[in-house]
Amino acid sequence: MTSMKRRWVLVFLLVLVAAGSPAQTRSRIPDKIDEARTPLRGNVHRLAQARFDRGKVADALQLPRITLFFNRTAAQQAELDALLEQQQDPSSPNYHKWLTVEQYADRFGISDADIAKTAQWLQAQGFSIVERPAGRAYLAFSGTAAQVRAAFGAEIHTYAVNGEVHFANAADPSLPRVLADVTLGIRGLHDFRPKARAVRRPQPKFTSSISGNHFLTPDDFATIYHLKPLYDQGIDGTGQTLAVMGQTDILLPDIATFRSLSGLPANAPVVQKIPGYVAGVNSNDIAEADLDVEWAGAVARKATIIFVTPGNAPSLGAFDSMAYAISNNVASVLSISYGACESFWTASDITTFTGLFQQANSQGQTVVGPSGDTGAGDCESFTATSATHGLAVDFPASSAFVTGVGGTMFNEGNTPSQFWASANNSFNGSALSYIPETTWNETTANGGQLAGGGGGKSTLQICDAQGQNCVPNSKPVWQPMLDANDTMRDVPDLSLAAAFVHDGYLICASNQSPADCTNGFRRSDTTLDAIGGTSAGAPTFAGMVALLNHVLKNQDPNHLGVGNMNPALYQLAANSTDAFHDITSGDNTVPCSPGFAFLNNNGTCPQSGQIGYSATVGYDLATGLGTVDAYNLISELASGTTSTPAPPDFTMSNGGSSTITVTHGTSQMVTVTLGGTTFNGPVTFSCIVSTSLAGVTCTPPSPMSPPGNATFTITASSTAKLLPLGATPSYFAWSWGGGTLVVGLLLGAGVRRKRNKAATRALFLTGAVLLLLAAMLAGCGGGSSSFSPPPPPSFTPESGAVVLQGVNNADVHIVPITVNVN
Repeated sequence: MTSMKRRWVLVFLLVLVAAGSPAQTRSRIPDKIDEARTPLRGNVHRLAQARFDRGKVADALQLPRITLFFNRTAAQQAELDALLEQQQDPSSPNYHKWLTVEQYADRFGISDADIAKTAQWLQAQGFSIVERPAGRAYLAFSGTAAQVRAAFGAEIHTYAVNGEVHFANAADPSLPRVLADVTLGIRGLHDFRPKARAVRRPQPKFTSSISGNHFLTPDDFATIYHLKPLYDQGIDGTGQTLAVMGQTDILLPDIATFRSLSGLPANAPVVQKIPGYVAGVNSNDIAEADLDVEWAGAVARKATIIFVTPGNAPSLGAFDSMAYAISNNVASVLSISYGACESFWTASDITTFTGLFQQANSQGQTVVGPSGDTGAGDCESFTATSATHGLAVDFPASSAFVTGVGGTMFNEGNTPSQFWASANNSFNGSALSYIPETTWNETTANGGQLAGGGGGKSTLQICDAQGQNCVPNSKPVWQPMLDANDTMRDVPDLSLAAAFVHDGYLICASNQSPADCTNGFRRSDTTLDAIGGTSAGAPTFAGMVALLNHVLKNQDPNHLGVGNMNPALYQLAANSTDAFHDITSGDNTVPCSPGFAFLNNNGTCPQSGQIGYSATVGYDLATGLGTVDAYNLISELASGTTSTPAPPDFTMSNGGSSTITVTHGTSQMVTVTLGGTTFNGPVTFSCIVSTSLAGVTCTPPSPMSPPGNATFTITASSTAKLLPLGATPSYFAWSWGGGTLVVGLLLGAGVRRKRNKAATRALFLTGAVLLLLAAMLAGCGGGSSSFSPPPPPSFTPESGAVVLQGVNNADVHIVPITVNVN
């Protein structure tokens, strides 16, 4: 073999090796960091407003944990999106093949070298590094307000808001351009901590022995939601880990007292303090922490409950705990009972935590969160009596990578004795069976203050670090279409009991006044401490996921977790008749003032004076899929119900790509296969085209009966989104000469291997002459038109979603696709 041939073979082999190798993290930050600055948009808290501003804080103010979050490259994000789909696809070799933190870092994190360069730059500004997580999703450091001002050009000010004093950065921070290019956002510059999604009834006076009313203990919950058969089989969470996100210290004797009174085995939680931790109990958060830790452990009775907390550090909260729990993979199930309506978050926070939840899912971690406690008006305060912001939903429940839990309340009708015993048993339980439920809405019982399960349609736009390249929080493929306009993520996914009047969850929190659980569950004044809200559903459902992991671990010793639960839940709901209690009554509507223009610019209050959603048959925006029969749910998921799903009734033919490209003035055909599993008659078809696709139409096929193939036609107008005439690119005039020159180069390379130098020179010369001629023509302005045809029109590229829909009676199936137009 000649040396030339050997060289070509070596190059070919190197290309093959590179193509087959896993993606490696490459350095993105140059060795020398230019100090030219770029602001990080969307990093100012919404309440850091001039009307609340009380001036600069002291330069010496300590910020114990500031976190700089890194972004992914477009290629990394595309690869992660594909992996997340494969990890939930039973037919994929990557099904439930979770990444370790180190594997995640090597594929989707920033490089070790870039971490080192960023740390070096921060230290040069006077900051101290407090954490370099193995997942390489962020870098945490500490410093003073003066250092923040000097390094980021952002002053920290004091703000007086609703009688509370806070501090926050008054402007977006800025970074050297090369650092800004790899940064999603910065957290830890303010102390507006998220609020718990829980409702407490002040000194509720109801017990079976005093008032005849009822309340929930772990034994009641286990009876109502059918957990006891699992416990009888030894499924109690042994060997599993469940992490609860907090923002206060907890008092371990409270947890021990609660477990003792509930007949639960002693099992103290593990307290994980994150870097930046400051010791102290926050009186505003201790009840939430007790609820979450006590009730997560009440369901997963022998699981290791890990309470992740920054303690009482003013500028840190439950979402800093979440970032730590994900980047360090501290547990297979993560429960958070904090949140806020979507519009209250900064764009940076939404983007940052969407990315973190994706990382969690790729590592096999399941994230569970609450849907909110002010009904369909999630932006309202707990003391509001009327909605002023309009319809809204809660984040992180609205993330497709989080299981959002809504709320129900019991509805015994006129025969409560059918469902409750007249006295408690030895475990302080009195529930006799499952109790019928309705949507949680206790606004009237709460004295007119809003109290109800959150639910509705997401309105999020998820953007990059500069607030650009935004994409809608679109409906995931696994979630059902409710109506023709339902193209966004819907909330909640499922629900559990959330009422605090009828009937609240008992907790033990000794720092209350009067202190809880001094005589049984009673306070020192004989009342009980009952708590409700969708905060109760998050830790209890997280406990059920831990029990599912226990069953799966028994089946496979290598089992590590289930990741994003949502695809499996919706698949199960479509195939099971007994895993869910379908809630068909009640609503999460809240009052508003007719004609009032909502503050979120999403319309005005209707004449009815109510906004919200009603529970209906099947999935709805009030209760999601409904509540669960835990035994049936876990048994059916573990038996492989969702691992071998029935053939889909509406799917891209031959496993086709969900992304198509259409050229302006042309059409593309998309074929969908109809099965006959649930479609039991003629199917009608329709399309929903995103407003971002100007001039794009979708023509559905005529109605047909399954099985068979249905073909949709996607057409891009020949006149849509033309660039202005003056903006038409001039490179067309170069194409002949340049193309010939390139051909000459390529062919010349081949001819030279045959030693035909004359032919090579001829091709090079021809290309060069044509290229020179093209350049002359391009420089002649309008006169060039006599020598060449006019350039074709140029279009602005477009991209958006088209939802293909098939309907038969109440059975609706969708196929969302992405359409790129050029």
